[in-house]
Amino acid sequence: GDTGFGGDAGFGGGAVCGDDAAGDKLAASEPRLVVDSGDNGAAVLDAKLSPDGRWVAFVREKEIRVAPCDPLDGADRDEATDRDVSSDSLPSARVTYGAYGRDATTHGLAEFIAAEEMDRAEGFWWSPDGRKIAFARVDAGTVRPYVIERADGSSERHRYPFAGGTNARVTLGVVDISPLVDAADDAARGGSSGAARRGGGIFGGIFRRDIRKSGVDRFFSRENPLDFDVVWLDVDCGPGNARGDEEEYLARVAWSADSQRVFAQVQRRDQRSASLIRVDASTGERCDPAPLVVEYPPAGCGWVNLAPPSATFRELRGSADPSGVIRAGDFLWGSWRTGHLHLYVHCGSTGVCKRAVSAGDWSVDELIGVDELSGHVYFTGDADGPLEKHLYRAPLWGPSADDGSSTSASMTRLTRRAGWNLCSMDEACDRFVCVHTAADKTPTVTVHETKTTATATATTGIEPAALVERFRTLTPPTPFEVTAADGATRLHGVAYVPDERVHGPPPYPCVVSVYGGPHAQTVQNAWHLTTDIRAQSYRSRGIVVLKLDNRGSARRGQRFERAICGNLGAAEVEDQARGVDHMVRRGVVDPTRVGIFGWSYGGFLAASALARRPDVFKCAVAGAPVTAWEWYDVHYTERYMGTPDANPTGYANASVIGRCGDVRGKVLVVHGVVDENVHFRHSTSYVAGLERRGKVAGDGYVFMPFPDERHVPRSAADRMYMERSMQAFFEANLPTEGGGRGRDAKSGDGDGRPATNTAPA
Repeated sequence: GDTGFGGDAGFGGGAVCGDDAAGDKLAASEPRLVVDSGDNGAAVLDAKLSPDGRWVAFVREKEIRVAPCDPLDGADRDEATDRDVSSDSLPSARVTYGAYGRDATTHGLAEFIAAEEMDRAEGFWWSPDGRKIAFARVDAGTVRPYVIERADGSSERHRYPFAGGTNARVTLGVVDISPLVDAADDAARGGSSGAARRGGGIFGGIFRRDIRKSGVDRFFSRENPLDFDVVWLDVDCGPGNARGDEEEYLARVAWSADSQRVFAQVQRRDQRSASLIRVDASTGERCDPAPLVVEYPPAGCGWVNLAPPSATFRELRGSADPSGVIRAGDFLWGSWRTGHLHLYVHCGSTGVCKRAVSAGDWSVDELIGVDELSGHVYFTGDADGPLEKHLYRAPLWGPSADDGSSTSASMTRLTRRAGWNLCSMDEACDRFVCVHTAADKTPTVTVHETKTTATATATTGIEPAALVERFRTLTPPTPFEVTAADGATRLHGVAYVPDERVHGPPPYPCVVSVYGGPHAQTVQNAWHLTTDIRAQSYRSRGIVVLKLDNRGSARRGQRFERAICGNLGAAEVEDQARGVDHMVRRGVVDPTRVGIFGWSYGGFLAASALARRPDVFKCAVAGAPVTAWEWYDVHYTERYMGTPDANPTGYANASVIGRCGDVRGKVLVVHGVVDENVHFRHSTSYVAGLERRGKVAGDGYVFMPFPDERHVPRSAADRMYMERSMQAFFEANLPTEGGGRGRDAKSGDGDGRPATNTAPA
C-alpha cells in the first residue's frame, strides 16, 4: 500500500528513499535525498511512495509532483551546465496545473475540515497499478478569510468555515501519469535509438532541468512539455454543486483493485446520511447503482459517525471463499448502523450487505488485516470492555455474526494480557507486532504468530528495564465507577489520591482534569494514565486529581454519545459533578476545595462547570476554551448542534459567554494568540463578558495569553511557565486550611501566590 514519509520529510525537509538492490543503487540503510524544498524553501508535503516503490508523489506549492526514487538514465546530468547532479535531489515532474498562484486553490491537499474533523489528512491517492493518481481540488474561495494578528504586527489569513457558514468546494480528479512511467521503462530499455538514454526524447524532456530565474523550479523542457491527462470525476462537494447539501463533504476515497474505478464516500451537510459512490476513472461517470451504500443514523441518534479510514472500505478478491458467497469486487465496510462500529461484507455489484463480520454492544477500533486465503479478518476493538483495546480475529466467510449477541461466538482474542494493545500486521497476516501497556505495566513490544496455534504465540519480547526503573515510583491511579446524572448509565473514572502517610488523612482538595468531548476517551487501562506528570505532581502536593469519561465521550457507542445532541455542555458538566460527589461521599474529597481544569473542549467544560455548577466547582483553569459555538468550525459544531439559525436556543444555552453572570469562583484563562483552531477571540470575548459582570482582573479572573503560541503551547519556556502558574493558581484558590495538607506540601513560590514569571509569555 501507500507509504508516507513522516517527520521532516513531510514538511519541507525533503523525502528520502533507499534501495537494497545490487549494482550502483544504495543500500536500504543509506538514505538518499530524492527531492528537496527547492531554492525558495517551498515545503514538501504528504510524500507517498507508489505501490511498486519506484516513484514518490508529493505536493509542493499547491501542485502534485512525481519524482523517481532511483536515478534514471538521462536524468543525472544538468544539460545547462553539463554537471553531474546524481548526488543532488532528483528532478520531479509536475502533474497537476491550475492551483499554483491562486490564493484559495490547492491540488492534492486535504481541506481544513477534512483534516481537522473527518480524519482525512490525504488529498491524493495512488492507483494500485501506480499509473494514476486520484486527487482533490480544493477551492476555498467561498470561505471568508479569518485574520489572526500577531504580536509583531504581522498577520495570518485562514479560510476557516464557521458553523452556519460556507464550506470549501472539493472536486475529485484523476491524473494519468502513464507517459512518465512508460518513458522511464523506455529509458531503462535504452529507448528508441538510444535517445532516452542520452537524455533526449520525451523522457529527457520530462526531466530536463530549466535554469531557475523566477525562483520557481520547472522540470519540463520548454521545447517538449508533457501534458498529463486529467479526468474530472462526478464527485463534487461543497457550495454550488449540482446535488446541493446531499453531498457537502468528501469523507473517504479509495481505488478498486484493478485501478479502473474510484470509490468515494460523501456526506450530507447536516450529517444525517453518508453515501458510497463508485466512479469510472476513465470517463468520470458514476457507476450503477448510485449510490452503492447509504448510511443513516442509528435509531435515536441524530447523525452519522464516519468510520476511521482503516475500517471504512476494503475491496476483496473473493476467490478463496469455498461457498462462493463472497466474490471478487465485494468489499468490507465499516458502519455504525447498530450504534456501534462493526465490519460488514457488501456485494460489489449491488451494494447489498451479505454478512456481518463482527457484532455486539462494543465497537471495532481499526481494521488491522484481511487474510482472504484463510478467510480471517483482524481488527482491534473493545469487546472486553471500554477500558481495554485488544486484537481479534473473526471469520470472513460463513454465517453472519448475530447482531444481538454481546460478542461474536466465532471471534478469537489474540492479545492475551489485559490492557491497551496497539497492533500492526504484515501483509500476509502471518505475524503482528504488539505494543502492550496497562495502568500498572510499562510498554513492552512483542512479535506474535497468528497461524501456529489458536492463540497468538510471542516470539520476541523487549523489556525496557531502564524505563521500568525510572517510573517505578509512580503509583497508578485508582479506578472507580459512578452512575451518570441520568440515573442509569455507568461511568468510568480514576482518582490520583495523595499518600496519607505524607499528607495526612483525607479529605483533600481536588482538581478535576477533564476533556469530555466526543471522539475522545480519557480513562483507559494504559500506562499513559500513570505517567500523567501533571496529575502525579498535584498528587505529590496533596491534591486529588479526578478523571471521568462523561456521556458524550468515545468508545461507549453512539447512544452513549447522543446525550450531548443539541445542547453541548449540559450532560457533561452534570456527570463530572457526579464524579466529584461520589468521591466526596467516600470521604476522599473536601467539597469546599474543588477546582477543574481542561483544554480545548475541556476548556469549554471547565468554564461551563464554573458557571453551571458553582456549588461544586470553586475555581477553574480554562485552556483555549470554545466560548461561543457559532465561532467554531462547521463540520464539528453542526454535527451536534445543527446550524445557529436552526438551533438558536441550543447555541445560547451552550455559550460560556452568555453564562458569565453565573460565575462565582475564580478562573484562569490560558490561550495562544495565534491559535488557528479555537481562535483567540473566544477567550478575549469571555474575559470581556466577565468584566461586564463585575469580575476584576487579578481578583475574579486571571488572563494568560501566549503571543507566539497556537492551540497548545509548545516551547519549553512557555510550557514551564504555564504549568507552574496553573499549579500555583489552584493552590492559592482552593482553601488550604484543614486536613489533607501535609507539612511538606509546597505552593507556587512557597507563599501561595502564583509562580513568578521566569519565562516570557
